Amino acid sequence: MQFKKKKKMMMMAHMTSSPFMYCCCLLWVLVCSSGASPVNIGIIDDFDSRSGKEERIAMEIAVSDFYGASNLQPALYFNNSGTSPVQAYSLAKGLIEEKHVKALMGFQTWQAGSITVDLSNQSKTPMLSLAEEVPPWATREWPFLINAARSQHAQMKAVVAVVQSWLWWRVTIIYEDTGSTPDGIISHLINELQDADVFIEQIARLSPWLAFSDKHYIRRELESLKAKQSRVFIVHTSVNLASNIFIQAEKLGLVDNDSVWITTSTITNQLDLLSATAISSMQGVLGVKSYLPSSGSQFERFRAEFRVRFKARYPDEPCTEPGLYALQAYDALWALALAINPISNSSTMSGESLVDNISKSDFKGLNGEFKLSRQGGVELEAQKVFGIVNVFGKSYREVGYWSDGLGFSANITEGSRKYDKRLSELGAVFWPGGASSVPRGYTIPTDANPLVIGVPLQQMQNSQSRSKKSESRVWTGAETDVGLGSHISLAEIRMKSQSY
Repeated sequence: MQFKKKKKMMMMAHMTSSPFMYCCCLLWVLVCSSGASPVNIGIIDDFDSRSGKEERIAMEIAVSDFYGASNLQPALYFNNSGTSPVQAYSLAKGLIEEKHVKALMGFQTWQAGSITVDLSNQSKTPMLSLAEEVPPWATREWPFLINAARSQHAQMKAVVAVVQSWLWWRVTIIYEDTGSTPDGIISHLINELQDADVFIEQIARLSPWLAFSDKHYIRRELESLKAKQSRVFIVHTSVNLASNIFIQAEKLGLVDNDSVWITTSTITNQLDLLSATAISSMQGVLGVKSYLPSSGSQFERFRAEFRVRFKARYPDEPCTEPGLYALQAYDALWALALAINPISNSSTMSGESLVDNISKSDFKGLNGEFKLSRQGGVELEAQKVFGIVNVFGKSYREVGYWSDGLGFSANITEGSRKYDKRLSELGAVFWPGGASSVPRGYTIPTDANPLVIGVPLQQMQNSQSRSKKSESRVWTGAETDVGLGSHISLAEIRMKSQSY
């Protein structure tokens, strides 16, 4: 035994005497210590968009952080699909067949995800979607689809709570039709408004394709809304479309003293990216914004590295701060890496085992607790806290916060929160048109049909005859006699049931 050991040591000494052989031995040791070859992961998204840029930088940081904490080194294949769902499908097919990726990630829009999810299911390749509006039935229909973006549906309760804070009772909804929107977040908004007895005068569904191809499209749609009575507008669109909407609305005089504009998180989360012209046209807008934890050593380290990397990669971008898209992309990739790590050396690693591991994710991420629920499908627990902001001057100011089931509060610090049912209790708001008083939220419609009330001539004559006999009698509208007073009373009852 001693002879064999001595011989082995002499061979190693001889091998390492050559620089080339030394490097080969060192490489062999590193490969053995790493335990496994990199696990391929395909990332497909619109990396020309702000959200796509944030996601890419965040995922690169996540891989670096995870490799520093374990032996696993995922290999990320970034593929830019732009805004084309067909391109997203083609890229996914290539990644599965040629790169043999173990999972797919990205798909910030459901249009891109919906056309690819069948391919994911057939190949048994887990697909982590970062789209905000994945239909609630989708994760049940496709078991390899994982909704890794925190649901924003609860924000619709916050929107309605804002409406109720000032007792506005009539609203108009403006939303961008992205395929899943009517079945997803807008259906939640409609249900919440109906439960609160708020009348929806009109729902304006905007086509992103027409908005892009027809420069007069948005103006025509807004002109039709201007003819209506409601002046409380709830806007749920992409930030680019919202910019066009507000610029045109201001030109039409719709951002005035009588008007109220409320935006959802798809717009409010990216207010920092809007042009000075767009912000100028949004003065007085109230917005619901996703709440992002912005404290703690983990977040501060991530934020510092993100800003450096983002500035180096995208020097022309005006804002280097990480937003919601960055935080949820980091957490999603970390969850995927944690799921892969224990089975990365196994020859039996399968899509089913990976989905099962991902569904058990439970850790504190940058965007709060990352805990997946599996109630028919695998999806992240919903967002429950939102910020409320008010556009003012060149930017916006924080008005307060809204927590699901609790209400509004001036701050989010544990132990010092006091909740109110109305946002109006938290302080003054800067309103559209610079108004100091709360907007009415309605106006006289220009397309209104006059309410015509017919009174039988015979009864009218009879009532006039009786009136001459007793000139001191005044018809107050409360009479129950057959005659003019009864008709006034009936008319008032009827008018209360109509939208006049």
